[in-house]
Amino acid sequence: MIQATFLTRVATLLCMVIALLCISHNLYAATVYKKVDENGNLVFSDVPFDGAEVLDVPPVPTINLRVTKNPLSTITPKAPTKANVSNSYKSLEITSPINDSSLVNTAGVGTVTVSASPSLQPTHKFKLLVNGESKGTQSGSSFSLSKLYRGAHTAVVQIVSSSGEVLKVSPPSTFYVRQHSIKH
Repeated sequence: MIQATFLTRVATLLCMVIALLCISHNLYAATVYKKVDENGNLVFSDVPFDGAEVLDVPPVPTINLRVTKNPLSTITPKAPTKANVSNSYKSLEITSPINDSSLVNTAGVGTVTVSASPSLQPTHKFKLLVNGESKGTQSGSSFSLSKLYRGAHTAVVQIVSSSGEVLKVSPPSTFYVRQHSIKH
């Protein structure tokens, strides 16, 4: 009988603690009051009452998992200035990483691959922008990147003339870098 009463009390206490942890986020750093009633049951409340002991409940650690739009992805590259040259390229796209894909444990490095149709003309180059920042201008279709930190990154590739004029702009491609931390 004594063992059953003890188990009932432990189960009641466990349920109360779980209920307190599951209640609204307004209780994260709230004051909690505890008292043993006349029947020996533990009573918890967020309202003070006679004979109650004040418990110091630390804030619950949380992680914001909402993906926010990268504010730098709203930067619009300069529009092409020569319509006739711009129209000579039928397509320009980032082929890797694929839009909305995740790169896991990259150690901060990665590769962006682009393609144009028809092929790049000899006097033109690809210019890669990641989060609005230029990562280089080259005639090759593969860009090696470093310092890719965890989070969302938006890449855009441009075809530029030898004078630096933007001739064609790809649709933006967003990719996510997932990096494990030492703690996890």
